[in-house]
Amino acid sequence: MKFTMLLACLALSTAPLLASAANTYRPKKPQIYILGPKGGCYYINKNGNKTYVDRALCAKK
Repeated sequence: MKFTMLLACLALSTAPLLASAANTYRPKKPQIYILGPKGGCYYINKNGNKTYVDRALCAKK
């Protein structure tokens, strides 16, 4: 009985971790991705700062 309760608790505690891994950030409006001189990929956010993203986003052009 205790083993079953332990398994149930583990399953419930890891469920949010598995669900959050599938969630990714998707901006509401399309971003203009910039490929930097050293190969970094970024866009300028609403505060005027660089926000670095995966390089694959710059390669899709």
